Amino acid sequence: MNLIDLITGDGCRWMRAAFGARPSEEAETAYERSLNVLGKHPEYSDQYATALSEYSTLYRDKEDMEAARKMRMKALHMYEEINDQAGIADACASLAELAITQKHASNAREYLSCAIEASKVARGLTEDFFAALTSTQGWLNVADNNYAAAETECRHALMLWKHQRGEQHFLVGWGYVLLGKANAGAGNLTDAVDNMREGLGILENTAGSANVKYLLAELAYSEVLEASGSHTVARELKTKTERALQNFYRGQCIQCRISAAALSLR
Repeated sequence: MNLIDLITGDGCRWMRAAFGARPSEEAETAYERSLNVLGKHPEYSDQYATALSEYSTLYRDKEDMEAARKMRMKALHMYEEINDQAGIADACASLAELAITQKHASNAREYLSCAIEASKVARGLTEDFFAALTSTQGWLNVADNNYAAAETECRHALMLWKHQRGEQHFLVGWGYVLLGKANAGAGNLTDAVDNMREGLGILENTAGSANVKYLLAELAYSEVLEASGSHTVARELKTKTERALQNFYRGQCIQCRISAAALSLR
C-alpha cells in the first residue's frame, strides 16, 4: 500500500507530474498532510523519505534553496537508516544540483560522488535519474571551465531523456537548453543558438511560456544572443524576461517557512 497516495490523493500526483510547474497551495497542503501522518508511522519510513524528497522540489521551485536542501538532507539520512540505495542516490544527486545552484562546487562534487557510488548497487533507477546525474556532472565541468566535457555530458543526458520520454517532453526541452549553455561556454555559439531555440520551442509547447523553467531558459538564451552579436534583440528579450520572472516570484512566498512536519525529529 502506498500511504502517500492514500493520504494526499490527487495533490501528490499533481506535484509528481508537474516538474517545473508553478507549485500550488493544493499540492503544498497535500504534502503537509502526508508528512504529518507518515511521521506517526515508523513502518512507513521509506514513504516518509519519498514525500520529503518530493516536497523539497516544491521549495526548490519557490527558489527557497536552503529549505529544499534541509528537506533533502533529512530524506538522505532516512534513506541511509533503511539502506535504500536508490533513495540515497536520488537524494545525493538532488543535493549536488542544489549545491551547484548555491555555488558550493566542492559540496556538489561530494554529493555527486555519493550518488554515483549508490547508483552502482541501487535497483529501479530510471534513465531520467541517469540523465539528471549526467547533466549535473556537466555543470560541474562548466564550473571547472571544462566546456568540452560539459558538452559531451549534456549531449548524453539529452539522449537519455529523449530515449525515455520521446522528442516532445518538458525534460527533453530542458536538456536542449542545458546543452545550449554548454555549447555557449565552449564558444560554439551557432550550436548554442540552435539548441536553445529547439529547447524553448519544446518547453513552450509542453509547459507554456509562463513556466519558470521556460523563463529561465529564455533568460539564458538572451545571454547567448548577446554573445553572438544580436545585441538589440538580446537586450529586449532580457528586459521582457526579467520582468516576467519578477512577476512570477512576486506571486509566491519566496522565503516560505520550512514545514515543521518536514523537519521535526521523528
